[in-house]
Amino acid sequence: MTNLQIPREDIQLENEVGHGAFGTVYKAKWLSKNSIVACKCLNLTIGPKFKATTDMILKEIKHSLECAGPFILPIYGFFLEILSPLNSRIYLVMEYMLNGSLTDFLRRDQHNLTYWKRLIIAHDIASGMDRIHRHGIIHRDIRPDNILIDQSYRAKIGDMGIAQACYQNKDEPQGCMRYMPPEFYLNKYDQKLDVYTCGLTLNFLFTGVDHHYDPTSKTIQLTKISPLFRKLIDHCINEEANYRPTTPQIKIILLKFCLYLESRIRTYPRYHYLPVKQKDLVTLAIYREKRFDSI
Repeated sequence: MTNLQIPREDIQLENEVGHGAFGTVYKAKWLSKNSIVACKCLNLTIGPKFKATTDMILKEIKHSLECAGPFILPIYGFFLEILSPLNSRIYLVMEYMLNGSLTDFLRRDQHNLTYWKRLIIAHDIASGMDRIHRHGIIHRDIRPDNILIDQSYRAKIGDMGIAQACYQNKDEPQGCMRYMPPEFYLNKYDQKLDVYTCGLTLNFLFTGVDHHYDPTSKTIQLTKISPLFRKLIDHCINEEANYRPTTPQIKIILLKFCLYLESRIRTYPRYHYLPVKQKDLVTLAIYREKRFDSI
């Protein structure tokens, strides 16, 4: 792990670009590389939560390195900042994704994002999840806040801090409650948990509207139905984990339609000059020609 340590003076922090339960994210400059990066800052205080926090940081680095490749947000290294004998900060240095999280991106640019671009993002998410699962890992936190979008509208999955190897005994349930499937609360889950959270994420991606979560019954309800891949999403969020599709199935279904849509648009050169709403009508018409979301 020491070969990943970056000298503190080599990183110049700039403005804050995100904030969550686990830390603050800054835009920064890696001086010796002359490149823009993102730095996630986590506070380390000697006390009851010290071990849990350090374990989470080590997990994030470990799993990110194990799954390194396309569709996974890379971690380049880390540096420490000592504040006092009892307090310090650790910064994870990561790729800077210009458009931020999927949550922020849709809130900001939803009306300019065609279904075609959303489909490419959906396939990127499924491909990242497939890569994680092929390494025997459960992410446990695939949701819009943890999907990062770059300047080319391509997506990568980040935040591997609570990811867990499939073979490990389940620790205390961790995850964003409003995205969790029923088996999560029984602490008896596998990679199909990620399929469930991915299904909710896809519905948000295609509609721009979050689902409703009832904290009393711990159940979810879609507040807007996606015009694309409704059946696939329904299968993903099935309460019975065994009836959910596999990650490769999701990836292949999305890829097939992406390729078909691209081939059809080649025969319709005016598509690129249409406004967003008309482009989406073309995409919906092509989608309805075949049942692409059959499992």
